[in-house]
Amino acid sequence: MYVKFHAKYFQYQKGVCMLNKYQERTVYISIVALAFFLVLSLITHNWGFFLWSILPVFIVLMSTFFTNRDKKENR
Repeated sequence: MYVKFHAKYFQYQKGVCMLNKYQERTVYISIVALAFFLVLSLITHNWGFFLWSILPVFIVLMSTFFTNRDKKENR
């Protein structure tokens, strides 16, 4: 079930998930943004920076993957 769910969103090649360049770049930028706000929160002891960054990063990641799936289904 796990592989079938993700097969809709990603391309598989020999058991490895292949992301397109746009998806891969978005994942890297999201990780860097979360790391930045985590470090900022650790330095300032104000966890609001990190906690308020989680939702926007999640929304960006979900829109990246669902937009790709919707474009493929419309073809």
